[in-house]
Amino acid sequence: MEAKHIPNPRIEERKKTGPHLTKNEHVGFNGRLAVFITNSVSTMWCAYIFAALALNRGTPYLFLNYEIIK
Repeated sequence: MEAKHIPNPRIEERKKTGPHLTKNEHVGFNGRLAVFITNSVSTMWCAYIFAALALNRGTPYLFLNYEIIK
């Protein structure tokens, strides 16, 4: 029994169109913002962690009553 290799027709189509890119997928402000954050930080989960840390560290200072020194 001999196996005959038949290449997938998608290979030729892919050579013409190129690989799928995420920058072509997202449209609108939220999509562009998400792509920018993802490209800057590596993953959106890292961005969520950084945002949570920033909110966690900055929140106590929002509720303190500081007197302004004149």
